[in-house]
Amino acid sequence: RTAPKYFSPDNDGNDDDLFIELGCQTLAGLKNWSFTIKDRNGKSFWKTSGKSSITKRIIWDGRGNNGEIVQSAEDYPFEFTAYDELGMSSTAQGVINVDVLVVRDGDKLKMQIPSIIFRSNEADFGVRTVDANGKIIKAGITQAQADNNARVLKRVSEILKKFKDYKVTIVGHANRISDNSAEETEEGVWGKALISLSEQRAEYVKSKLVKFGINSSRLSVEGKGGTEPVADRKDTSVNWKNRRVEFILEK
Repeated sequence: RTAPKYFSPDNDGNDDDLFIELGCQTLAGLKNWSFTIKDRNGKSFWKTSGKSSITKRIIWDGRGNNGEIVQSAEDYPFEFTAYDELGMSSTAQGVINVDVLVVRDGDKLKMQIPSIIFRSNEADFGVRTVDANGKIIKAGITQAQADNNARVLKRVSEILKKFKDYKVTIVGHANRISDNSAEETEEGVWGKALISLSEQRAEYVKSKLVKFGINSSRLSVEGKGGTEPVADRKDTSVNWKNRRVEFILEK
């Protein structure tokens, strides 16, 4: 079991630690066990293990074995496996839900969210449609992705309502596919120009927040394209972090 339901290690004093309770029963005697939290690519993010007896209660601070903090509004699958002395094993699986994190960045507050998914090369949440044979008729994101977008932005709006004295800049970011900086501003060769596309995406997010009750006079938008990457654009296991929406809060 894990608690709280939505974990937010952003040092605000609320739900900053995840409490993990482990247990198993075996008549054959326990040989070893492991508890692994994975990222969206199925790679190990944080792992602990032991032999003969299980650590019944673990407190996790949200940092991976490499020291990296969890991503805001991201789901992290976990896997708990125990082996007995006869070689038999049992595995329990689940998901850790990370809340939207509000972190201090100098004199500002920032929410950085890479889990908002747009249609490829477009600035909306259009859902793909398929025919009876499963063939894609209209390109788009999945219904599950669209539902998650709505959930995340609703949560963002709830947080913004708590910070009523703050203006909010919605900043769109993209992942470059080439080393040519012209990709940021030139249309056609690589698809849509990244700076204008990321600004359109920020504008679309703004429209959604207004529908969730945020006054538009508090909101402004900006598009940075791929000019401020947070991960190696060539590494497909982490470059999804570059495609993100940031919410910068200033009094």
